[in-house]
Amino acid sequence: VVVVVVLLVFVVTATPSFGAVAPVKVLCADYISLDPQVDAKVTVLEKGKPDKVFGVDKEGYVTFNATVGSNITIVVESPKHHTTQSPLLMVPPGGLVDKLNFVPMQMPSDFIYDLFYTVTPGKKNHSRCMFVVTACAPDKTIFDSSQGLPGTHVELNPPNYTSRFYFGTWGPFSNATNPLPNHLNGTSWDGGVLFESVEVDPDRVYTINAFHAGYTYSSTHLQCLKPGTFVNGAPNLGPRATKEQQNDVKEENGIEK
Repeated sequence: VVVVVVLLVFVVTATPSFGAVAPVKVLCADYISLDPQVDAKVTVLEKGKPDKVFGVDKEGYVTFNATVGSNITIVVESPKHHTTQSPLLMVPPGGLVDKLNFVPMQMPSDFIYDLFYTVTPGKKNHSRCMFVVTACAPDKTIFDSSQGLPGTHVELNPPNYTSRFYFGTWGPFSNATNPLPNHLNGTSWDGGVLFESVEVDPDRVYTINAFHAGYTYSSTHLQCLKPGTFVNGAPNLGPRATKEQQNDVKEENGIEK
């Protein structure tokens, strides 16, 4: 009897988070101006299927609870804006609510989406997805300018896309996004990169990794669920940089101090 009681106590105390929920904070904002989109509809997907639907407040925010440890995807619809999907998001015990991990849904207007589609180089295909992510410098958010770490190389795996395009800026002292063709082989201060015509596969999870000397980046996971989907890893949903620690041990005449 004592053994049974001890085991029951262990099971109850060792699994306190079973069924636990945590808050998720979403901002619906215009891609360029960051003005709140108060008429946005927010759909939460679990395992690629709709689970919850919400409206937003007058500041463009909505906060809801999600199961800790679950993977969710946010889809936002708004008049005059292209439907925008988030990367795949894992809900941690503390939720997704602070300035570096809340969920900004940066939505391009139909005009801006068509501009991306028209002026960026590469073969286009409306039956596939467009992925855009911002590879963020340390401690940057959607409200910062600049956001990127120039010279960062970004990769999508598996590489089922037709072209990769790094967004430039309007001159060496500008931080504003320039979607016009350029010859960049890595990110600018903007930090943005576009993967064109990603293959649709609801069962596949794509991974975006970023690389820059002296920094370590987190990975971003995305899905192309439906043809024509715009998936945006706005800051900080794209890869996030952390500066690597330098060896602080000094040597004098070959002797460590």
